[in-house]
Amino acid sequence: MKKTPTMFLRLVLVIIALLVGALCVSLWTTHTRDGRIALDSEVRLLRYPFIAYFYGGAIPFYLALVQAFKLLNIIDANKVFSNLAVKALRNIKYCAVAIIGYIGLGAAYVALLRDGDRAGVMALCIYTMFVTLVIATFAGLLQRIFQNAIAIKKENDLTV
Repeated sequence: MKKTPTMFLRLVLVIIALLVGALCVSLWTTHTRDGRIALDSEVRLLRYPFIAYFYGGAIPFYLALVQAFKLLNIIDANKVFSNLAVKALRNIKYCAVAIIGYIGLGAAYVALLRDGDRAGVMALCIYTMFVTLVIATFAGLLQRIFQNAIAIKKENDLTV
């Protein structure tokens, strides 16, 4: 089996991981001075829950990327219809739900505690939650399909 499509997907996953990592680093350097959080009049304490939500959401995001790499390795090994693939898809689904939770908490924080124009941030939160919900639904659907295929395979193995 050719590994070109999975290599392309791995490259895309690495690029996404590097972009999110760069965003994490730039967010940290923007809001700190010499590695310490700046608590002066310019930077208020209300800004730091946003940083906590972002880093908290980055954890399940990177866990989902690791599971996606595992799934690509399973595909390369030609063991797609195995319990390992089902487990990886289930973990991706759970990570997507956790990311939706973090985005929802961040949207609630923006809606309740921040002053000024919130429409753009709220729209970005809603769009991101929708895309993540689509990913979670697709992973759940693939998980169910793979589970059914494994059950059919086991049933056919018993009849032969």
